[in-house]
Amino acid sequence: MNHNPIVNSMVLRKLLFIFASTFLASNLFQGHTQAEEITLEEFRQIPVFHQGRIKPFDSYAKEMLEQVCNTTKGYVKLDMGLYFPAGNPSEDIDHLFPEPEVKWTATEIVLSWLTEPERWEEVPFIYAAHNDVREIIDVQVADLTFKYVSPAELMESESLKDWLADQGNADSPSFKLIEKVLGRLDTFRGVSLQADSPLTGSIQIADVGDRKNFCTSVRKIVDLLNEVKPGEQKSLFDRLNDHAQSFSAQGASGQELAQSINQSLAYSELMQIKSAKILGFPLPDADYIQEVTTPEKMAVTEIAKDVRAYCYYTNQLAGNFSSLLDELRNSQFGLSKSQLDQYQLEFREMSTKAHELYLLSLQLQEVLYANRHTMLVIPSSNPYTLAKNRDEGKNAQPWLSLQAVLHDALPSEDEVMKIGLLAPLKESRITRVRRSWDKLQDAYVQRNASAFDTAQADFLESLQTLGEEATDARDAAIGKTLSSTNRDPDVMDYTAYPAGAAFQRVQAEIKYNDSKPFQYTAVFSFLALIAFALSFGTNSVKRIAFYSGVTTLMIGLLWTVYGFYLRVTITGWAPVTNMYETIIFVPFIVSLLAAWFLLTPVTLAGIKDSWRLTAAPFLKDIPFLNESRELSTSQQTRFTVQTWHVAGYISTAARLVLIYFLFYYLTQKPYGDGGRSYFELTPTDWSSLNRIGVWAVGLVCLILTLWIIPRFIIATCMSPCLIVQDYFHRRVNQETSQKAFDEMHKRRFFGIGGTFMTGIGGLVLLLSNSLPADAQIVSENFSPLQPVLRSNFWLTIHVLTIVASYGAGGLALGLGNIALGYYIFGKYRLPAGGVATGAHRPPEQCATLAQYCYRSIQVAVLLLAVGTILGGLWADVSWGRFWGWDPKEVWALISLLIYLAFLHARFAGWLNNFGMIAGTIAGFSMIMMSWVGVNFGLPLLSDTGSVGLHSYGAGENASRAIGSVVLVVIINWAFLGVAWGRYKAGIAGIGKHMESTAATATVEAPVTDLVEDSSTVEDSSTVEDSDDAAESAETDNSDSAE
Repeated sequence: MNHNPIVNSMVLRKLLFIFASTFLASNLFQGHTQAEEITLEEFRQIPVFHQGRIKPFDSYAKEMLEQVCNTTKGYVKLDMGLYFPAGNPSEDIDHLFPEPEVKWTATEIVLSWLTEPERWEEVPFIYAAHNDVREIIDVQVADLTFKYVSPAELMESESLKDWLADQGNADSPSFKLIEKVLGRLDTFRGVSLQADSPLTGSIQIADVGDRKNFCTSVRKIVDLLNEVKPGEQKSLFDRLNDHAQSFSAQGASGQELAQSINQSLAYSELMQIKSAKILGFPLPDADYIQEVTTPEKMAVTEIAKDVRAYCYYTNQLAGNFSSLLDELRNSQFGLSKSQLDQYQLEFREMSTKAHELYLLSLQLQEVLYANRHTMLVIPSSNPYTLAKNRDEGKNAQPWLSLQAVLHDALPSEDEVMKIGLLAPLKESRITRVRRSWDKLQDAYVQRNASAFDTAQADFLESLQTLGEEATDARDAAIGKTLSSTNRDPDVMDYTAYPAGAAFQRVQAEIKYNDSKPFQYTAVFSFLALIAFALSFGTNSVKRIAFYSGVTTLMIGLLWTVYGFYLRVTITGWAPVTNMYETIIFVPFIVSLLAAWFLLTPVTLAGIKDSWRLTAAPFLKDIPFLNESRELSTSQQTRFTVQTWHVAGYISTAARLVLIYFLFYYLTQKPYGDGGRSYFELTPTDWSSLNRIGVWAVGLVCLILTLWIIPRFIIATCMSPCLIVQDYFHRRVNQETSQKAFDEMHKRRFFGIGGTFMTGIGGLVLLLSNSLPADAQIVSENFSPLQPVLRSNFWLTIHVLTIVASYGAGGLALGLGNIALGYYIFGKYRLPAGGVATGAHRPPEQCATLAQYCYRSIQVAVLLLAVGTILGGLWADVSWGRFWGWDPKEVWALISLLIYLAFLHARFAGWLNNFGMIAGTIAGFSMIMMSWVGVNFGLPLLSDTGSVGLHSYGAGENASRAIGSVVLVVIINWAFLGVAWGRYKAGIAGIGKHMESTAATATVEAPVTDLVEDSSTVEDSSTVEDSDDAAESAETDNSDSAE
């Protein structure tokens, strides 16, 4: 063993050096490492009330990032090296950007705005990419190289201020672009508002501590006091003053009234003075004004005290008018009845106006700590925000801001008036929230990951506890203040702090944001499309490709269902409440119908037999009620006759139970709008033919629902078992299995057409989501439901049905375009009896595709007709009339009539295959008008921006949306025109065609097989016969398609 001390010493020194280097490196880069490891899992879950609904902080942050940075990706990359090539100009930017380029997620950047807003003043992050805008602001200009400006650049830009001062045309493109940029700055100021910042109110360019909302509320108070009643010469302010002087000597009640009037008016004047000071308006050089506008008196804490006093006295004012009126009734002054009546009318009006002042003073309290986009974190105890007769213009938000929780007076500081925002809450819980926020803020600013993890968990828990207490306090205040008829239980539940199942909805929204389920729609669809398109060649290759397509199609459907499940869980409504959801739902229905038609050969027998199993055995050989038909040979093979009878009686008993509950739910429970039942058993007015007609339609719908739906539910539960049974039977019989596959494979056009249309729909969503936020046609963000749609029953059965009809029309369109492709590029066949016998025949696939289009249009017509009738019943409940020729109603009817015309013409033999294909384009063009045109196109022609009662689906960038749709429709009609020209040339024998009768016979063989094998779904011999008949008619120049 070597004991050389020199060697051992060298080894020891190397080990020490390595250890020291590792230790120093770990400590030197500890802050950077921890900054990268900071996670916001708990903070993302904080419930926030914003724009009318409760959402997780994750969604709130995403929407704020969209508005400020104009990106919908959920993150933004900011490169300071581009803006400051010589190095960051301040330590604040160094702190935020340890590397030149940093990718900020929405959650982290908004948290940074909340905790360290001062560091962002010189950071370019507010989207302003347009060259004209950048020239006006006087910052670097280069096409799409510089996209952002900093708040400081906007605040300090003299050229921008001069331009705003000189700009008189608010409709100019530049003004609108500048307005958008300043709106983004406004949003940032609202998000990052700190209550302890000096109050500012720059009208055009928002500064730190912006309180324009506070000043707007003060303005409402001033307008109310200056209001002059019709027929009166004096304003409300003067009339109140007169009352104060008149009753100051009329006993204790009169003195209390006079005092409350004087104090209310004094504080109104004080609010006006302080608002003018915030806005920077010149004030008179009076001692009182100078005294109340010193920096100390303009601090948030002092203004909050003044506002609380204002709330206190305006609240007293309404009660004092009522008290004095009671005293006058019982007084000894000898007032006559007419004099008492006059006082009663006057005092009631004064009491109402005093209550309006009180509501505005409550609003003042809350907006002192919140701007438009400020983070609201717990319910407010103000009961009037949830009253049924609430006035949105005079009411505050139903939740309080984080800044109010952190900075408003504690209950111990408000013991006299007890009217502060936090007065009903336990002080210990408020202080716990404040301590946990301070720890969270410190940990994040220092980028201390471990401390931040602990702090955010504690903050979430403490806020949850306080939020639930705030809900209880609010409900108690509502119980004491509002009458039972003025309470809105639905809104109370909707705005309660989320706990239990409600909090799970918040978490579901985070899952939705992370998974982005609908972004994969196009991927699954196009993969399935490729597989279906490649399903040719040898049997094994066809099987692999075809089943790959079916599997991918089903995975895409299940993934879309998962996305719908999340959206329904989050909103509680059917997933068709806005244009974005319908753009998802229509392709989903296209794929669903495509899968249905594809798999019919292997599912139809099981479905038919499950329907037969639910037949009532005693309903036999009865017109219109012949359920128990004779059993077929295959059905007797599946089960014994006795089994069918027993199953029928059991199913009938289950149907009767379901019929009873369905009848009770639809006709007895007051779940409908206005406390009405969904269907009425008798007309509300026998003297009105309109009411009798609506009742009759509803009664027919009710009878059909009670008869069909229970049986459908039971049969749906049974059918999977029978389909699986058939599957195992086919497995043991190779011939049967091969025949089933051949039948499905012949229907691959459904797969191709369906996945193509679904892929286009998914591609539209992908392209829309890739656009900047201000250029998006539709937004995937959740939004509160329009009042007219807030009936889940009607929303589900009417809107889902109507939108599903669009999907059926979309499938027909996809199949029709495939057929047009065959008409243009396919090989035309020689006449059946030779060239001398007549016109050439189109490619064989056209007849099959025309029949598929016919089936799809039948589904579309059924859904469109049912949906339109149900919509009329809903309109009767909501608007008091079944039909009002609203644009949406008119275009739905036009779509239905167009489709019916083509179906009738086809059924009557007036229309050949090409005409049937043309019908898919004509019908879907009408659907596009009903779906998109009414929402986006017609509002462009209206001064109000809306048309009819169905404009609730419209979004921004309407002209771009309608332009895109018109272009697509024109291209499709042009494609039809080209196909028609090729078709006419093809049947005349011009162009590519089959050269010999033998070749024709060879090609026709699959069509013969299709006719024989597809009898379970359609009579294909009729298709071929109609095709030949139509083509013969063309020889006589009587082609109805022309």
